[in-house]
Amino acid sequence: MAGKPVLHYFNGRGRMECIRWLLAAGGASGAPGGDGRLMFQQVPMVEIDGMTLVQSRAILNYIATKYDLYGKDAKERALIDMYTEGILDLSEMMLQVVISLPEQREAKISLVKEKTKNRYLPAYEKGPNGEAQHVDGEEQAQLKKCSKLQQDKGLDRYYGITNTRETE
Repeated sequence: MAGKPVLHYFNGRGRMECIRWLLAAGGASGAPGGDGRLMFQQVPMVEIDGMTLVQSRAILNYIATKYDLYGKDAKERALIDMYTEGILDLSEMMLQVVISLPEQREAKISLVKEKTKNRYLPAYEKGPNGEAQHVDGEEQAQLKKCSKLQQDKGLDRYYGITNTRETE
């Protein structure tokens, strides 16, 4: 497929938002698709370069690699993967709030807030050795930044948690 990637998703942001941002960081954009044909009967799904891709991480990794945004070496890719997996863990906790019973919701919101403030946000400021972890090169850091920005927006919108540190 030589044209724009075709993006299959419902009318909303969700898991497709970071995919859209990463395409934009690579200088590309996607066209909406909606013919009802879905691999694994799930979204997001992206048609790109003659392939049909599902699974958010697989899509993000392919786009980041294609547009040279996935780190210049194995060390940078490992750091990007590590931080991205942390974001996905937090996203799963946030999803549990949405699908929880009403009587469990407040406790789950409190857990998300506590872990966000005490576990996840500090990890983005300091790496596992207590020192700041950075991926060299502005373009190579895009995957990590896109994932982190998406998470920050969700935390602020749904839980009132604002990351007060600079994101760049």
